[in-house]
This record gives sequence, C-alpha cells and structure tokens, in this order.
Amino acid sequence: MLSSNDKFKVFFDDHCGVCAIGSKLAKNKVGVDEEGIQKLSEVEELNQNYACQVDPQKACNELAVVEKETNEVQYGWSGIKALIAYHQPTWKWPHWSWMQSIYYFVYKNIAFNRRVIAPVKITENTCTPERSPVFSNTFLVGCLLLAFGASFIWYRGEFLTFLGMYLGFQILELLKTFVFYKSALNRQAYFNAQAYVSVLFQLVYACIHWSTFFVPFYLLGLIFLLVVSTIWMKERLYFSKRKWLISILWVISYLFVQLFLLDQTFQTSTSPGF
Repeated sequence: MLSSNDKFKVFFDDHCGVCAIGSKLAKNKVGVDEEGIQKLSEVEELNQNYACQVDPQKACNELAVVEKETNEVQYGWSGIKALIAYHQPTWKWPHWSWMQSIYYFVYKNIAFNRRVIAPVKITENTCTPERSPVFSNTFLVGCLLLAFGASFIWYRGEFLTFLGMYLGFQILELLKTFVFYKSALNRQAYFNAQAYVSVLFQLVYACIHWSTFFVPFYLLGLIFLLVVSTIWMKERLYFSKRKWLISILWVISYLFVQLFLLDQTFQTSTSPGF
C-alpha cells in the first residue's frame, strides 16, 4: 500500500491556528508527512503540477484533500474520511446516521467560525472563509447557551432575576452592534465574538469564584481576568477600527452583570431559611 503522502496532498489554511492543529494530526495520526501537507498559498503550484482544479475559496473554507492518481479533490469532512479510510482501512465508522451528522456538524462549525475561535492577523495572503448563516448562527446559539450554563454554575439567586439580567445584557449588546457597525456581517461577527469570549470569561470566573476565599486573591484574579478578556475580545475584532474601545466597553458591561449576580448570590446565601 502506498503511504498517505504518496496517495494524497492535503491543503490547509496556513494562517489559521485551528487548521495548523489539524495538519499536525494528519501528520501524527493519519501518516501524511511534511511533503504531503501543503499551504493554501501553494494551491496554484499544485494545479500546475497535477492538473487538478483546487478551488481556492472552497479550500479556504475547509480542508482540501487531493488524490494524486485521479486528481480528485475532496473538501472538509469528506476529505478527512478519505484520509482515515485509506490509512486505517479497518476503522469502522458508526453506522448510525445521526453520529455522522454530529461529526459533520461539529466540523462545519469549527471550520466556518475558526476566525472567532483562533483569530489571526489579516494580511494580503490571508484568506477569508465565506460566511455561512447556518453555522454562524448555530455557533452563536451554542456559545450563548454555554455562557448561560457556566454562569449558572455559581449563581445562587432567583432564576428569573438571572435570566432577565442575562437576556438584558445580550439585548444591550445587540443594540450596541447597530451603533458601532453599519455592515450586517460585522454586526454578526461582533456578536459571535462577544458570545465566544463570554464562554471563556464565565469558565475562568467560575474557577476564580470557587477557588478564592481570600478577598485580595479574588480581586487579583478578577483583575487578571479583565485584562485577559479585553485582549481576547480585541484580538477577535480584527474587522473593527475601534477594537480597544469596544473591547473595554464590553468587559466593563460584562463585569457589571457579574457583580450584580454575585451580589444577588450573596444576599440569597445570607438570607434566613437558606
């Protein structure tokens, strides 16, 4: 049997941290070596050498896998399955259609939202994945639900108060997008970014909340979280001209919500009958 390197060429977005992890997995787990992994910027060279037509935009959206013998190009999850099936022919994929749908759904969400998950510095050679309304919105809803759940881990007040505060903050953020951005694409990108950073903020805040009982340590942890969250947010607003200002405003607003909920939690825990 030929090695995966002799059989396939794999193209990935070399300006994407998530894609770089995927290419390393292809090397370590699927047997594709350095020569079999090529940068997306080299797609024209591949077209000349192998007479195949790799669509640069499709290859930007998802991983491109080229079979050398036939010059057949497969993108995304289909290409990944082809690599695994060739390298590990005894691998048995689950026959349940819903499992295949989950794999496909997770991959698509990561591929089309990777600029939010791992932002990059935009240059002339940086490709831009096409916007997918379906996967952009499912990513947004998933992040909002995760942030909601992570907040509720440590909250001990009334549920309706918590829900009202959380929804109120998100509505405020939605209105803010119309103030700072004229483009609907940028408004969606901002809302996705703040939802994703909300998840990171809540997870770290929950750790600080439960692990620090000494007030100075709690304050130091909170200051650290505010600084990191501001940087997280700023890095994901690559499309914005006022990213520092917008990031700072978001962190202050989010901190206000957290302190209000913390106050409600404290009042509930010290009330008679609790």
